[in-house]
Amino acid sequence: RDRVAAREADHRQRNQALADMRKNTKALVDDDLLDDLVDVDGDGVADMSAAEVRAQKAREGRDRVAAREADHRQRNQALADMRKNTKALVDDDLLDDLVDVDGDGVADMSAAEVRAQKAREGRDRVAAR
Repeated sequence: RDRVAAREADHRQRNQALADMRKNTKALVDDDLLDDLVDVDGDGVADMSAAEVRAQKAREGRDRVAAREADHRQRNQALADMRKNTKALVDDDLLDDLVDVDGDGVADMSAAEVRAQKAREGRDRVAAR
């Protein structure tokens, strides 16, 4: 009987100790991972909380997106200016293109000037007959 009573008393004491431990425990599980400190620069010392790291990365991401959008706007404006200032979309006037007449590899006159010169030479030959 004494052993049974001693065992019951020991159980009651242990149960009371466990109950006190449960009652005095702040959190059973640390579910908030964002309050944990994180080593950012790799020196082994915690620099900021995970929430601060997430906020910093989000800020950097927004900055990159804003820079990309500004670059797109600037490029679109440059293209619009080019389109606006272009004189002709297609060069249909072939007579204003320069032509190499004497075969030296250097453009001498425009195609219209070549045609006019040949026409003059033709009229001179006819007049000389």
